[in-house]
Amino acid sequence: PQGLWGGTFHHVGHALLRRYGSRIGISPSFTILDADDNSELLKSIMVEHGHGKKDDKYFPSVDVVENLISFAVNSVRPLPELIEEWIPKHVDATPELLRIAAAFEQKKRERNVVSFDDLLGFWLHILRTRPEVRENLGGKFDYILIDEYQDTNRLQGLIVEELARGAKNILVVGDDAQSIYAFRAATVENIMRFPEVFPGARTFRLVQNYRSTQSILDLANASITCNRRQFEKELRTVAGRGSKPELVGCASNHEEARFIVG
Repeated sequence: PQGLWGGTFHHVGHALLRRYGSRIGISPSFTILDADDNSELLKSIMVEHGHGKKDDKYFPSVDVVENLISFAVNSVRPLPELIEEWIPKHVDATPELLRIAAAFEQKKRERNVVSFDDLLGFWLHILRTRPEVRENLGGKFDYILIDEYQDTNRLQGLIVEELARGAKNILVVGDDAQSIYAFRAATVENIMRFPEVFPGARTFRLVQNYRSTQSILDLANASITCNRRQFEKELRTVAGRGSKPELVGCASNHEEARFIVG
């Protein structure tokens, strides 16, 4: 089909920022920082502020600060809130950490570079502050399909809500019982709230399994009954009952690997 767009959130955000970034002061010739460059830039800023040394026991490391800033962007949570939650022993350093985060953003703008998080953050900013762009994109995408929706974060969820506002031409696929990436800011709330965000949405439960035996699915079904919030479902298979799952203790990864292949 002609005009089909496909890719990760970051891929699509990259393409849109090249096209519309000038509307919010981002030059279309920007460079994307890779992981190492992002860390090095932040480290240089921390050094300028008198921090960033490996033996500094009284201030968070570069890795911790970088993770805090990234998580705050992707979870759409205030940085001070995360500092208090993640590193309470450094809560007194909150003003300094906020200054470092602000200097980090300023330095990126001066150098015309963006991080992977910026590809999403600026995308949402454009949708919220430039209604003409949002309306243009709303007319461009006849249908929106998103896979693995349980692994999306709050920032991605807000982008989806803005893109599909009004048209309601959206289909998401996911499993609320397989949301395991909370440490990367993913939230199961995106898929749980979907019927509330898009009233009238229809739910199709895909319960037929072609990979596992029924004994394995019985264990899965029993374990997810403990989930306080869920889309209730009962998994079934055509593969027969099979043997009961067993819990096997292994002293090492090597021993585990030998058990699996043996």
